[in-house]
Formats: sequence, structure tokens, C-alpha cells
Amino acid sequence: MPTQVTVYSNLITINDGSSFLVTASDGSIDDNQAQGFFVRDTRLISYYEISLNRYRLLLLASSNITHHSALYQFTNPQFPTVNGNLPSGSLLITIRRDIVEGMHEDIDITNHYSKPVEFQLMLAIRCDFADIFEVKAKNIVTRGDTETVGRTNPMGSDPY
Repeated sequence: MPTQVTVYSNLITINDGSSFLVTASDGSIDDNQAQGFFVRDTRLISYYEISLNRYRLLLLASSNITHHSALYQFTNPQFPTVNGNLPSGSLLITIRRDIVEGMHEDIDITNHYSKPVEFQLMLAIRCDFADIFEVKAKNIVTRGDTETVGRTNPMGSDPY
């Protein structure tokens, strides 16, 4: 029986030694999928999302550049700003990722609109430190304890 090769066109995968990064084609990482930034079989980054004023970016193109780096290019949807609506396609957002000796990300935003633009660049990143076999089996076990400690201001009743 011949070997079957499956290509997942909706994923971008880069690697360097015992480190590898698996993202959706838009650069996002879904913690419910076998995606993330892994080092020595531990998932360090389990969720990643980028947005402008909470609006998701529109993917133009994405690709591996080398075995250890990837490029993602986006534009903006139409969204409201403090100075009115920003038309769709006014911005070019380029994300370059490299995972040699850790994960490095450059985000470049080019304004092609006729006026200066103000917005919030929002990154949502989560970590779960899950074992790669737990991620593949979709059976992630939460370990450790979380404790919240509150203190009061010695000069009054307001918290720090």
C-alpha cells in the first residue's frame, strides 16, 4: 500500500530544533486545536489572536519564509475610530515570526489612508504549558494551584 501524504493548507508550521510553531493560516492559535508554540514537547503559547479595535484582521497572504520563519499579511475591515470610520483596506499589517532561540515577532503597520489613524492594537495570548501528547489527545490536565491574595493600603481602606 502506498504511503499517504496529507497536506493541511490551512496551517503554517515552522520549526527549529526542539521548538516548533503551528498556527492557522491567519497566524492565530486555537487552544482547542493541536496548535501553538512548543518547546521540548511542552506547549508554551496555546492561544493567540490579533485585532484592531477588537475587529479581526482580513488575511491577504501567509507563508513560510524559511523552515524557522513565517510571514502573514493582513488588511483591515471597515471599523469605527475616534475620528470616524476607517475604510476597509486602509492599512497593511505585516507579521513576521521567527522561532530561533525563542519566538520573535515583528508587527509592521503601514497606513495607506489619507489621514492619520488612531486605533488599539490588541493581542490576546494565553499559555497552558500542556504536554504535546495531551494536546494531540485533546485531554489537557490543569496542574498547580492558583491563589489570589488581596492587600489593603495601610494609609486607608483603598486597595493598592
